[in-house]
Amino acid sequence: MKGKVYQNAVRMDCSSSYKEEMEYALEGRYARLSGVVGMDDKSVNGDVVTHVNIYNERNQLLKKFSAPIYEPYSLNLDVRNVYRLRIECRLNDPRRNFSLDMPMSMALTLFS
Repeated sequence: MKGKVYQNAVRMDCSSSYKEEMEYALEGRYARLSGVVGMDDKSVNGDVVTHVNIYNERNQLLKKFSAPIYEPYSLNLDVRNVYRLRIECRLNDPRRNFSLDMPMSMALTLFS
């Protein structure tokens, strides 16, 4: 992402035709989630934007952000008292009228 390789990043596929999601069991043991979220530099050329929503177990929106393909998002999120964390992503490229699927990388760390 943006010229930097994150060896231990988690990969999540994102689509322009439906929402993808990933869920983590935090069990209330962590205080903060921080790191970088974005598309791989070699994924595609163009105006692709990743839209990400992060929810807790009560389906409350904790964070919503968008990141253009070459601009990873720096995430710093309070996750105290969160037992299940759900991350959703969807792609948008205004120049394309067909479905697009791409990997999104998340280099994240949980802090107690």
